[in-house]
Amino acid sequence: FTVLAPVPALTGFAAWILLYLTVRISSVGSLAGTLVCSAGLLWQRGPASPITWAGAAVAAMIWWRHRENIGRLLRGEEKPKPRKAKAG
Repeated sequence: FTVLAPVPALTGFAAWILLYLTVRISSVGSLAGTLVCSAGLLWQRGPASPITWAGAAVAAMIWWRHRENIGRLLRGEEKPKPRKAKAG
């Protein structure tokens, strides 16, 4: 999607980075990034665009693949990655 719709793709990537750095759980960032990218595609291209539908299909697949992570997140079982100690 970076080639097909750079603004929504980069916005989704920025959402992933922001959420990952905030909560330290990659799946949270991935899920948010897919939603942001899909919403951006809908906003930029409109509902009639095949690119919007392709984005929605990819987002649905990503959410489907993360269903176990989503369950763990809802149960509070998904733990954040520890921050690395700074050397020095």
